[in-house]
Amino acid sequence: MPLSKPNLNESKEVQSKARSSYNDEYGGVSSHYAKNYKVEQLVDKSTGQLGYKQEAKFISTEKIRGQEARVYHRVPDPGEV
Repeated sequence: MPLSKPNLNESKEVQSKARSSYNDEYGGVSSHYAKNYKVEQLVDKSTGQLGYKQEAKFISTEKIRGQEARVYHRVPDPGEV
């Protein structure tokens, strides 16, 4: 009887967010920060070996007196570099 390949596909995701704002007589400042980290464990269909994929994203947005500045950063998977 042939051995069957394992069939696993598991994913975990963590997300955190923060928001703050401040207003005074000259205008206002607001900021938003979001962080998302995802790890996925999987089995390579061609070899049957266990592998993983990970991804991290960071987004920061700030508004000062109505002007918006946004920073987006994605950390690549080590296999992509």
